[in-house]
Amino acid sequence: MKVRRDVDSKRVPRHYSVGEKVLLRVNPRKSSIKFGKSSKLALRFVGPFEVLEEINPVAYRIALLPTLARMHNVFHVSYLKKYILGDNHVIDWNALQVQDPRVVIVEPLKVLETCKLHLHKKEVLQCKVQWDQYAEDSATWEDYAEMKQKSPHIFISF
Repeated sequence: MKVRRDVDSKRVPRHYSVGEKVLLRVNPRKSSIKFGKSSKLALRFVGPFEVLEEINPVAYRIALLPTLARMHNVFHVSYLKKYILGDNHVIDWNALQVQDPRVVIVEPLKVLETCKLHLHKKEVLQCKVQWDQYAEDSATWEDYAEMKQKSPHIFISF
């Protein structure tokens, strides 16, 4: 007699109860939610959102923000992750600007430092930018000339 093996033996069934907080997974390479200019730096999870109801064991309805009301609010369990409260998870949702249902605009707040990169025969000037709604340790290195053109107001205090 053969022993039946599951396709994925490491899979753990997930279940969320009504009222529980969850994070919503977004694919940074395919989604239009971007953090800065690079999809590598894009958010992997957004939220937290409250579970409103269990449609079936693999589909849940979550409470989205009014700014995201154009999005469908039922998600497969694979797109959800249990939310565990942390200091760096606090985001002021009222300050976020949404144009498209899945595009969140994040503005640069200030320049923390600059540096020169020596690439073969060229020198490239870069600046470390802190973005609004994110902690200082989430700052990213951006091209100085491009940031100065897009957001000249952040260079006044630097």
